[in-house]
Amino acid sequence: MFWLHVTRRPPLQLVWSQEYFSREEALSAERQIKGWSRKKKEEMMRGDWLEVSRLAQSKSIHPSTSSGRTDLLFTSY
Repeated sequence: MFWLHVTRRPPLQLVWSQEYFSREEALSAERQIKGWSRKKKEEMMRGDWLEVSRLAQSKSIHPSTSSGRTDLLFTSY
């Protein structure tokens, strides 16, 4: 029963959004962000792009453990 599943989950809150010109651009950005570490995503939500950049440079030291694709480059802030 779908309604039971929905009523047992806490409400969601939108914490970050970005507008894109095309669906393909949005999907590309989504794939890239899914490959980021939790810390990097948290800094993005805070708007701390300097820290996001720093974390991106230290990727070889602390690689992401998520299953997202990481071969895409996201440059539109």
